[in-house]
Amino acid sequence: MNRKLTSKDKLIHASDFKCVECGEQAEVFFPVMDPDIPSYPYCKKCADKAHQELIIKILEIDRKYNNGEN
Repeated sequence: MNRKLTSKDKLIHASDFKCVECGEQAEVFFPVMDPDIPSYPYCKKCADKAHQELIIKILEIDRKYNNGEN
C-alpha cells in the first residue's frame, strides 16, 4: 500500500481506510487493547462481529481452564 498513513495532525484515522473484512468504509480500529497489538480498520458491523467472536473465544478458553481441560 503506497498510501500515506497519517493525516496533517499526525494521527491515523479509521475513516481513511476500508474495512479489512468487507471492504466498506472503516469506522473503527479493532482490537484496541495494547499499543503492541496491531489494530486493523473495520466498519461498525464487522467490528461488532469480531468483538462478539473474541468474547466467545475468551469464554471458551475460560470454560476449558475452569473445567480442568487445559
